[in-house]
Amino acid sequence: MNKKLLTFAAVAAMSVSSISAAEVSLLNDNSFTANDLNVQFSAITPVDGVFTLSITADPAQPYSNQLFITANKELAAGDTYTFAMEAKSTSPRKIEFQAHGEPGTYKHWNIAGGSMEVGADWTKYTFSGEVPAEADGMMTIAISLSTAPEACTMEFKNIAWNLVEEGGDTPEQPEDPKPEQPGEGVVASWYTGNGATFGGWGGSATFEQTTEDDKPCLAITNPAESENPWDVQIGIDVNLENAKTYYLAFDVKGTAAEGITAGIQNSKDYSGKGNFTTFNITENWNRVVISATVNGEDADRITINLGKYVGSFYMTNVVLTTTNPAGLDAVEVAPSVDRWIVYNLMGVKVLDTDNEAALGELANGIYVINGKKVAIRR
Repeated sequence: MNKKLLTFAAVAAMSVSSISAAEVSLLNDNSFTANDLNVQFSAITPVDGVFTLSITADPAQPYSNQLFITANKELAAGDTYTFAMEAKSTSPRKIEFQAHGEPGTYKHWNIAGGSMEVGADWTKYTFSGEVPAEADGMMTIAISLSTAPEACTMEFKNIAWNLVEEGGDTPEQPEDPKPEQPGEGVVASWYTGNGATFGGWGGSATFEQTTEDDKPCLAITNPAESENPWDVQIGIDVNLENAKTYYLAFDVKGTAAEGITAGIQNSKDYSGKGNFTTFNITENWNRVVISATVNGEDADRITINLGKYVGSFYMTNVVLTTTNPAGLDAVEVAPSVDRWIVYNLMGVKVLDTDNEAALGELANGIYVINGKKVAIRR
C-alpha cells in the first residue's frame, strides 16, 4: 500500500451548530486533522460545511486512515460531554472512535460510543456521556476510517463536541408531564434540561436533537422495517453494575406501537447483559417505566430496538434509577373495589370498567387508578 497523504477538500468556512448555555464547544479552527498510516498529519477544512476525505484501499489496519477531532483543552475522567456529527461513505462501513491525547497518541479504544455505521446517505450520530478513567487527559477523538478493504470517499458535516458544565443557564425543563427530580437512586438523566443527550444508528433511521411541545427531545424516524429488531437501535452509554436492577423512565409520544423491546449489552463485543420489560408508544405523551436486572460484568450500554418499528416518535425526560421511581406503587387493587377508573398522566381517561381483568390489558406505563398513581410493568 502506498503511504500517501489523504486527499482533502479545499478550504472553506465551517458552519457552527448552536449549543445550549450549559454546553461549551471544545472545537476551534485547528481541531480537524487527518493522516495516512499514522505517519503524517494534515489540517483539513470543509467546503460549504462538509469535510471530504479520500480513503485508500487495502489498509493494513482499521486505523490506517483516521480523522482526528481535537479539543481545545484536555478532558479529565468523569467530565461530561456531548458529541454529534453526520457522515456518509461511498463504501458502507462501521467507523470506530478511539480516545487520543494529541493526534496519534493513543489512550483508549472506546470513546463517544465506540462506533457508527455509515453508508451512501447521510447518517446522524449523537452521543453523550462521561470520559472513562482509561481516557483521562484525552484531547482527541480519533475516527478509524479504514474498516473495509475498498477505497472510498467519505464526507462529514455538523461536527459538534461540547463540554457539559454545571451551573449557568439551561434550557427549560419539560412542564407536562413534570420532569423527574434528582433523588435517591438516580444514576443519570437525559433530556431533563441538563444538556445530556444520546442517539442511535442503523438502517435509514434518523435521530435528531430537537424540541417538541417546549421539551428537549430525541426525535426518531424509521421509514422502513428491517429484518431484525436490533438492526436499528437507540444507544444510551452508561456503566451498569452486575446483578443490580435498573429502572428507565421516560416520556414518549408518536406513531403508536406495542411491544418495543430494550436490552443491556457490552458496547465492545455487543454481548447481552439483560433485557428490559417491553413498552408501548402512544399518540399522546405517556410516561413509561421499564426495568431490567443486569446479568453480567462490563455492562455499559442500554439499547432500544426499533428495527421492526416504522414511524416517528419523541423521547424526553429520561431518567435511570436503581430504585422504583418516587411516588409509584405496585398495582394493588382491593378485592372490595367493584369499579376501576383509569387515567394516564396527561389526564386522559383510558379505562372505566367493572371488570378487574381489564386492568391486565393496560400497556406498561404509569396510570392513576381510582385516584392512586401506579406503575404497570410485565
